[in-house]
Amino acid sequence: MRIKDEAAYQELRKRVRANIERLKESRAEAAACPVETAPPIKAGESIVKKTFGAQMTKTEVEAYNMLALEYPHCRITPWGMKFRIAGKHMYSPDFVISLPENVTMLVEVKSRVKTGFRQNSYQRAKLAFDACIEAWPQFIWQFREKQKDGQWEIKTFDNRGGLL
Repeated sequence: MRIKDEAAYQELRKRVRANIERLKESRAEAAACPVETAPPIKAGESIVKKTFGAQMTKTEVEAYNMLALEYPHCRITPWGMKFRIAGKHMYSPDFVISLPENVTMLVEVKSRVKTGFRQNSYQRAKLAFDACIEAWPQFIWQFREKQKDGQWEIKTFDNRGGLL
């Protein structure tokens, strides 16, 4: 597009620069604005019962509260995604965390506290988790196990599938 009138050209240039500055300011404001997170919950309470018809276990509640402290400005959604793995099998990680810069972390939680793992449940979740790491490398994956001594073992896998 050619503009013959120099005054019109300069006016158009000013408007474009003003729009660019406004866009930069709005992006800076959006980056500075924290995302509201859900408050800590107690064992037995359900933040998702109405939506999913499910209730968190005590271990999941404890992990949720830890995640809310570790990632205070991120959205944490219980059972927020489903993945189709081999055949018609489905896998849903316990938590989906929306991190800054469009990064998503998926968290699976298991416990060894009272009676050890329910072997079938643990093995199935671990196999599904491992299959998802390979099939969807664009996400950060995290496996949290609560040990018998009350400590948490946390394994994080980066978007290339390697252990962090």
